[in-house]
Amino acid sequence: MFSKVKKIYVFAYLQLLCLFLTSNPVAAKRIVIQADRKQENSFSKITFQNKNIIINDYRIKHQGLNTIDLIVNYQLTKTSTSIENIEKYLIYQKLNQLMINYPNETDMWEILNCHLTENLVELEPNLLSVTLTVAVHPNSEYPYYRSSTVTQTSEGSRWESWHFDFRSTRIMKKMGNQFINSKINVDYTYKSHISNTEYPDFIPIYKQIDSFLSRNLYRYSSWELIKQQLQQNILRENPSLSSISLELEKLR
Repeated sequence: MFSKVKKIYVFAYLQLLCLFLTSNPVAAKRIVIQADRKQENSFSKITFQNKNIIINDYRIKHQGLNTIDLIVNYQLTKTSTSIENIEKYLIYQKLNQLMINYPNETDMWEILNCHLTENLVELEPNLLSVTLTVAVHPNSEYPYYRSSTVTQTSEGSRWESWHFDFRSTRIMKKMGNQFINSKINVDYTYKSHISNTEYPDFIPIYKQIDSFLSRNLYRYSSWELIKQQLQQNILRENPSLSSISLELEKLR
């Protein structure tokens, strides 16, 4: 009899806790962050928006010690204000645990991202799809901003892309003063469900672009012609890519 009453009290407590967290997202956020401080990984800021979770300056031991930003966008199979308020914290907690427990610290960021999105969809049955961007901050070894974006659906479909950017003094000199303060954005998408061994390292692609610019820059009259030739070369030499885009961006 005592055990039955105890179960009733525990169930009632859990219901009240869910109601409290639903009605008070600030308190719920505080509970999540306090619990996370006990973990090895850490971050400086987390923002919960409508169907978005943004985690800034997340410190992780992956490919060395790195700082990353995480942007999660999700779609639910069923939704209401109370369900969404609970789901976003569950998604964050599961994502954090998946990152802490990830077994291979040397894997490429694309492989890590696929693992995270695939497991999030499996662990959260109310997720219809999830899109995760893992943006890696520049460091002394890799002075480039780079990011992996993966969309995973509950039906098994997946879309993947990679981004990196860099400044090129050659392009700035060639294109004139209007491009003195600019960078090259490189974005490419992957073919569907490639194997882990088929992901290209972005450094050789960067070197291919830089080498092409150093050898051929003055053979072309415009950036559009340079871009077209570069894109064709990179796609030909990297069969796992389905598309690539190179764009000049003028910085403020």
